Amino acid sequence: MSKKMKSHEQDDVQKNSKKRKFAGCSGSNINKKMKSHEQDDVQKNQELPMDVDTYTPELPDLVVNQILLLLPTKLAVRASTLSRQWQRLWSSLPVLNFDEDLQLCNSRYGTDRAMFRKYLLSCLKRRKKNQEEHDLDTFRLSMRYSGGASMIDKWLSFAVERNVKELEIILIRKYGDRSKHYFLPQTILNAQSLTTLRLNNVKLKDNPMPISLPSLKNMVLKNMDLGNVGFVHLISGCPSLEDLSLTSCGLRFCKVLSSSLKSLQIARCRKVRIEVGAVNLESFRFWGDSYTEMYMHSSLNIASCRSLRHLEFFDTCFGGRWFQDDLSSRFPLLESLVLNKCSNFWSDTIHINNQTLKRLAFCGRNGFTVKVNINTPNLAAFEFNTGNLPSHQLNVLFSNFSLNAPNLLKADVKFNLEDRSGKEENIFEDIDFPALINFLRHFDSSGSLSLTLNEAEALIFPEERRNTCSPPLPSLRHLWVAVDPLKKVKDDVSSKKVKDDVSSKKVKDDVLSLRDSLQWMAPRGYINMLMEEDKTVKSY
Repeated sequence: MSKKMKSHEQDDVQKNSKKRKFAGCSGSNINKKMKSHEQDDVQKNQELPMDVDTYTPELPDLVVNQILLLLPTKLAVRASTLSRQWQRLWSSLPVLNFDEDLQLCNSRYGTDRAMFRKYLLSCLKRRKKNQEEHDLDTFRLSMRYSGGASMIDKWLSFAVERNVKELEIILIRKYGDRSKHYFLPQTILNAQSLTTLRLNNVKLKDNPMPISLPSLKNMVLKNMDLGNVGFVHLISGCPSLEDLSLTSCGLRFCKVLSSSLKSLQIARCRKVRIEVGAVNLESFRFWGDSYTEMYMHSSLNIASCRSLRHLEFFDTCFGGRWFQDDLSSRFPLLESLVLNKCSNFWSDTIHINNQTLKRLAFCGRNGFTVKVNINTPNLAAFEFNTGNLPSHQLNVLFSNFSLNAPNLLKADVKFNLEDRSGKEENIFEDIDFPALINFLRHFDSSGSLSLTLNEAEALIFPEERRNTCSPPLPSLRHLWVAVDPLKKVKDDVSSKKVKDDVSSKKVKDDVLSLRDSLQWMAPRGYINMLMEEDKTVKSY
């Protein structure tokens, strides 16, 4: 009996020692096993096994197809393992979007480019195994690039072979990377099915190579190194091109000759000379910068584009007689003109004379400009934004502003005084109120006028002025005013308790004074006043 008890005790001791051993090593072993399982899951996701479960209940093909289209490509691939139906429908999806950063953003193993390439190759391999050939609507590739052009060529050939319609290539290079750039292959330059092409950080060979893109209608080029010869041949090989956009492209001479082009946008292309011969061009937009601003006075030729309806310029310095001649004679169909931070290099005057113009925007701090003369009898909408100006420059602009627009329906005027924090000057001594009154008179015939400014005092006309001058807006029906009545109080008072005590009476006085001034300005108008401090609208 005693022997049996001893044997049982020994067995218990051995079992407990095994448990203790297991418990002692369980933490590290479990972590290792969990990591190995996670690695196995990653490998399985990258390998994309063909074996799928068959227990998933079938949904209508149309529903599954819509679900897969809404998912990113990686999630759609994972979802395709649910059943043979999902696998079959994924293999026929018309959209493939491969983004290296998107694939690796949640990876705890760091940026593994080999993993992304393996994943992409596995996806294309599955598509190739599909017995039925399905065309692609969209193929997008965004990845870091430091070589491997032949591999990318194969991926793009896969898309072209499936009659891709929309192609986007974004290659990200490290700063200072001296590896060879990726040159666009001939397969893309002769893709008959392409309707949209977007390229970022790709190079085009500067030689007269054969290019045939008969279906291409939209082309967007960013950060491209474009040779003059190669670019001309590219445009000539796109007989159906309607929309062209160039951003930060290395191009000294941008010559665009196209009878089909309707919209052209050029942004931040430094020291570029532009010559456009497009008889059907309807929209032209140009964004300059500090490097291109001083070159536009002799580097822009769009005289042959007489079908233009929309012109837009940012950070552009003009010269010669760009705004001295009648714009109607050069652009007889022009309806919209936007000038943002533009100036006339040879003159302090911008003169706009056009009989067909319906919308005009004159925005931003416009460099050397002192005088603005506008003669647009059919203008319907006008935007005028001075930016932040010191009071003496604002007074000069008010004094030298002329507008003839008898059919104006809506005017949006914004003028802000430069920050006067710490200055003791009285705003009533800074503002030339007679000049401001004459400036406002130009908008009396407008159906609606919106005024936005940063200091309420700029619209509070002194009582002696109101008694001696006639109202500037006697016929205006709708006046919208957005001001910050607490700006001066907020600048002068830092303590919250003092602000609460002082500002209450100050704001009430400002609001009452502003209301009286606005009612004098537009005696027949319906006045809406937006107080920026509390976002309330007061109507009078």
